[in-house]
Amino acid sequence: MEWRCDFVASALMAREEVEQFGLVYEADDEFSHLRAKLEGRPAKHPKLVKL
Repeated sequence: MEWRCDFVASALMAREEVEQFGLVYEADDEFSHLRAKLEGRPAKHPKLVKL
């Protein structure tokens, strides 16, 4: 239960940040970044873009 509360609180904070700043990662860029890391390849973190 505690883990779920922490997860929901984190999600709500992230939502507030997006509403305030309007910065997000493109899904395709983020997925490519994660795939590269999982495969053990060097990966640059994707850039934030304005909504």
